[in-house]
Amino acid sequence: MRFKNIDKIKKDFSNYVNHIDSDNNNILMYLIENNNSKKYMNNINDVIEENKNNHNFFQQINNKNENVFLIACRYNYEDIAIKILKISNNNLNLINTYGNTSLMYILKFGMNNLYKIFMDNNYINQFDLGYINNKDKYSSYLYYSIMNKNTIMLKKILMSLNNSDLYKNIKIIKDYYECIHTNCIEEKKSYLNILQKLNILYERNRMNQIIHIYDNKINLPNSLYQILYEYTFAIA
Repeated sequence: MRFKNIDKIKKDFSNYVNHIDSDNNNILMYLIENNNSKKYMNNINDVIEENKNNHNFFQQINNKNENVFLIACRYNYEDIAIKILKISNNNLNLINTYGNTSLMYILKFGMNNLYKIFMDNNYINQFDLGYINNKDKYSSYLYYSIMNKNTIMLKKILMSLNNSDLYKNIKIIKDYYECIHTNCIEEKKSYLNILQKLNILYERNRMNQIIHIYDNKINLPNSLYQILYEYTFAIA
């Protein structure tokens, strides 16, 4: 069964701490999922506080393969996610049924405080930084790092990826650039400027090696080198 008459049961959430609905959500997961206009924010904070010593409560996995931390990240509730993380830091690298991870949402929404906690505690090392969400071709750690001008994360990604994963990620960037409408000159210029400042061509020898390995095997409209050269040096 699903949680019903939430306004009635919110008078005493303690009676529902152990209740799991038909979507495998506990009461906290349900409240975050249905926190339209942040109307349950006080209740969410109360439930977190009341269950801060119950780590298992925060590790419930629902039918979307999410724990409550991942749900909070998906809805861009940074303060809630930080509170949850301080209580339980297990299973941070879950991939939900949308194909995204908590770190993807952190980078996508620019949750800088949460990102700093991830960096300071080496939580990022739990993630495969070459991972690409096949359900959303523009969803990757490299892509979100570029779009949010996160130079530290970008460098970490570039230094950690093998040639094959780097090639696949760069192709996503190329595809995004090509999908921008040709009349949107200012948008293209802005995108190119971001890439230029981040200096994706950080190691030309490595890029040449990638081209040598892959260009003859994958048919692209332009060579990878030309794409990277345009991103880094061209003026739109």
